[in-house]
Amino acid sequence: MFNNFYIILVEPAFASNIGSVARAMKNMGFYNLRIVNPQEGITEESYKLASNADDILDNANIFDNFIDSVNDLNFLIATTARRGKRRKIYSIKDTCSFLTNLTKSCKIGIVFGREKNGLKNEEIQVCNLITFIPTNDEYSSLNLAQSVLIVCYEIFNKFINFKLNEDEKIYLPEIKEKEDFFNRLRDFLFEIDYMTDNDADFKMRGLRRFFNRFFMTKKELHMLLGVMRQVRNYQKIIEKRSKINNE
Repeated sequence: MFNNFYIILVEPAFASNIGSVARAMKNMGFYNLRIVNPQEGITEESYKLASNADDILDNANIFDNFIDSVNDLNFLIATTARRGKRRKIYSIKDTCSFLTNLTKSCKIGIVFGREKNGLKNEEIQVCNLITFIPTNDEYSSLNLAQSVLIVCYEIFNKFINFKLNEDEKIYLPEIKEKEDFFNRLRDFLFEIDYMTDNDADFKMRGLRRFFNRFFMTKKELHMLLGVMRQVRNYQKIIEKRSKINNE
């Protein structure tokens, strides 16, 4: 049912948690599991806790690093328990409402961080949207499988009676295309002296947040790249004219 959704576990500590996640996924109709650098890997304990969700473990893909695990996806949701003042974080219910703007052609990844430390800032920056599960303020401790189950349930509950629009498809770039865009944008902004080594990271974080606020399509991304190319060409023309005038 949710063939275009991918559950991504980043450096899970225990094989048992991987098995419990597989069981939670299958309960809600999710079958695509990706695992980044697991500490124990998929073991007999994983299959024991999966409780007849063996097929999910059998077909799980394991990656050495985070970016390789998401390169071919189009839209990423980071899950977090932390509330940042500078970044917009949506409840899982609100997140599900965003997803209704997408289509079945869009490959969506839901990223879950390490059991103790969650996701790193550089991993969150790659994601389009950050979500959290509302819990009791006095005790908000959820284990990995519980978090996956709740997120998958909310998506299941939202889409069980909702059909994605097949006519007005939104073609989003793959993550590797977006990361290439941000690398080119960074180089371009250095060229026009918009930023320096001292403030580049800070400014790029702000620009990433800006572009991730909306669904930047493949066409829009290529338009922005075209604008940068045109500005470079114009700079060359100005430099050439200046050189001729000086002669």
